[in-house]
Amino acid sequence: MRHCALPKLSQEDLEAIKKEVAMHFYITGTSFHRVGQFHLKLEFQRARPDIVLANRQALTTKYLDICYHEVKQETDRRLGAEYPVNCMAANATMSVFLDSKYTEAQAHTAEWIANDLEDTMAVLPANVCDA
Repeated sequence: MRHCALPKLSQEDLEAIKKEVAMHFYITGTSFHRVGQFHLKLEFQRARPDIVLANRQALTTKYLDICYHEVKQETDRRLGAEYPVNCMAANATMSVFLDSKYTEAQAHTAEWIANDLEDTMAVLPANVCDA
């Protein structure tokens, strides 16, 4: 019944969903093979029984290229700003997260960010980074 009541997804909407799923995997550093994970498919199909997610091959080619170019374009735009404030931490084998603080509780000053980076790097193996 639910399948009949929902409007059909347009090709444009379906492409947008596939791209956003790829972007999620890309920015979280999650392996693309997880797109085939049963529970992920189940959740999408619960919301949209007619949905077909992109497969791993499509994610690692077409959609990864789209995501990469979007992130690169936005990064280039921000780096070219008059007053760029950027912090980028990348590692091929692990995700690195800085402390999350409620903005009103802790001002994100240059000194605070530098100390946070130093604390984050201190717990990483010595061959990963240097303070």
